[in-house]
Amino acid sequence: MSGKRKSTREGRVLLVAPDSSELARLSARLRADGWRVTALSRFEAAPSIYSSAAVDLAILVGSESLQVPTTVVQRLNALSRGTLPMWVCCEDPASYAGFDDARGSAVVGVLATPPDPRHLSAQLAAQIRFRAAIQRATRGSADYLAGRLKDPVTGACSRGYFTEAIAQEIRRAERFGNGFSILVCSLSGFRRFRKRFGEARAERFLVYATIVLGQTLRECDLVARIRENEFAILLSRTQAEGLAEVRSRLLARFEAAKFQIEGDWVTPFVSLGACSFPDVLGPPELLLKAAYRDQRAAVGGRSSQGWAVAGNR
Repeated sequence: MSGKRKSTREGRVLLVAPDSSELARLSARLRADGWRVTALSRFEAAPSIYSSAAVDLAILVGSESLQVPTTVVQRLNALSRGTLPMWVCCEDPASYAGFDDARGSAVVGVLATPPDPRHLSAQLAAQIRFRAAIQRATRGSADYLAGRLKDPVTGACSRGYFTEAIAQEIRRAERFGNGFSILVCSLSGFRRFRKRFGEARAERFLVYATIVLGQTLRECDLVARIRENEFAILLSRTQAEGLAEVRSRLLARFEAAKFQIEGDWVTPFVSLGACSFPDVLGPPELLLKAAYRDQRAAVGGRSSQGWAVAGNR
């Protein structure tokens, strides 16, 4: 195998198929193509294997008697925080909607069973090439978050991965007619907070904010840190009419939140902006810009301290 071919096969694949003959067929072919394959015959074992192994991609192959459980897709999505690309294989992809359910938003696509190993290998290679392209494009960039799948401070997704997730959501929406929304959330006064309390406290402040977002949103919603004090959320299958409820819930949750940081109780203030597809059409970065415009319009030029310190209680 040439060095060039090896470079496109650097990834560990989690392959799950209850049919032993299909499992053997697919794993043998993928290994022959240079993939490192972890093969399982039980869907329920996939989350524990993912937690203990460095898995880059997942393929879940249903059979005539056993469909891919949505709960397993949901669990893998939660464990990876939306960063594990998954393929679902079933008898009738056109009629199987489980992968497009809000709980399965990390699924890249659905293929018919039995899947063509060559096509499947090409799909995996394309995903690995995309990840490598992000890393090359952002190497040396001032946006230190964009070249990674996860933000090293908060564990939220990176901006690079988030924009690709939006692109995939656009493709799903165009195919199945489902809309989605993007929400941006900024921690007001973060730079003043960091100057007053220091870098370590500021990072803990960001971690706590990420926890609040995760506890308030659905498990399938994808949270990304896209700038030093700014987060973006991909709300799968949430259209414009559902945004008011999400906004109200987030604002109420942050207003009630009090973070204890080394003896002080800190209450954060946030500003929100949003846009919905297909009300706004265009590539991922254009949708993000639309959400930022909405945020600026909502703030209306007002300024605030951005946080309140109540002291030790």
